[in-house]
Amino acid sequence: MLLPMLLALSLSQPPTLALDAGVVEPKRPSGDAGVKSTEDAGVKVAEDAAAKAAVLAQVRAEAEAAAQQRLEVERLRRDLEELRARTALLEKQLTQSESVTTQLERVNRQLGEVKAQMSEAEEHRQETERRAAEDHARLDTATSWLVYAQSTLANGSSDIGQALSAAEAVYTGNALRDVQAARRAVANGDLTTARQYLSLAVMEAQSHP
Repeated sequence: MLLPMLLALSLSQPPTLALDAGVVEPKRPSGDAGVKSTEDAGVKVAEDAAAKAAVLAQVRAEAEAAAQQRLEVERLRRDLEELRARTALLEKQLTQSESVTTQLERVNRQLGEVKAQMSEAEEHRQETERRAAEDHARLDTATSWLVYAQSTLANGSSDIGQALSAAEAVYTGNALRDVQAARRAVANGDLTTARQYLSLAVMEAQSHP
């Protein structure tokens, strides 16, 4: 009975292909495998899109940073040019200030020299005036002596030696020669002639002080 049962069982099963040596029966993809492959593809696409987005974001950030750097460089360049212009202006002003200072120093030096010359000239003027006043005083004194000598001669006295010496120490030119002539006349006893010479000496001295 076992044999007929096995035969019946074998007849009831669907026929299958025999696997020869070295031949592998192809397997049909199941429905779950197709779904899993689609999901994996979607995930990969999403990952690629995310990677691209990240790269684009990085590129944009780097571009913005580069643009900011260019703007900063441009600003620094303008600031540097402005500083150079201000430096040049300050140097020019400093040069002008030094030039003005030099001119002021030269003017002050010249002013000091002029003041020194004026002071020296004033001292010389005062000294000249002092000497002139002294000379005039001596001339007046000598003239007074000659007037006294004339009065003495008019009284008949010839004692006028001191008066003649005083006049001779001060008078010059024709006045001095007249006094000397009067002295000779007194020595000769000619008092009248002596008086005449003394009068001439006084007039000459007063006309040429």
